[in-house]
Amino acid sequence: MSTRNLNQEERNQIIILHGQGLNISQIAVELNLQRTTVRRWVRRYEEEGSLTERVRAPRRRAINEEQLHNMIEQKAARVRFAREYRDFDFTYAIFSDEKCFRSSQQGRRNLWRIDNTRYEPRNVIPNAESGRVVVNMWGWMSAAGPGELAFIPGRANGHTYRDVLHNIMLPTVRTVYPKQTCQNFIFPR
Repeated sequence: MSTRNLNQEERNQIIILHGQGLNISQIAVELNLQRTTVRRWVRRYEEEGSLTERVRAPRRRAINEEQLHNMIEQKAARVRFAREYRDFDFTYAIFSDEKCFRSSQQGRRNLWRIDNTRYEPRNVIPNAESGRVVVNMWGWMSAAGPGELAFIPGRANGHTYRDVLHNIMLPTVRTVYPKQTCQNFIFPR
């Protein structure tokens, strides 16, 4: 038994065999199809008089137009950056970034509920503020391998970031690259 869509010829065979007096089970065995499939096409032919497939609504996009536009722009920017620095020697390049880790679930949650029951206790997700942990980390890496991974206390802002660069990044970079000087800074947009 298959789970594929039937072609027009197979649907015609179902109706021909049904017209010859075979029942649903006999047609299913004869054509090696599920009984539910045979029943569906016989019923549709009797109700609509047609064996054409119904027009299906296209799947809804997971992102909106603005998000799609942003994705395309980001992709174009990455391609521009790659082309611009294709021949650049990244041996001494340093890449850094910060990341915020949270112990609570992020993003939207889907809740399936009956209409007009929005505020019933079983349909309300509590906002658990206590016990939540937020950890801000910063790190760097280069062709020589990973660099320092540092904990950033509190919220990261420009002042904190400057302190991280001055007190953590520069000293640890100097241990990996003691004789190199900082010449080029690349900040891709």
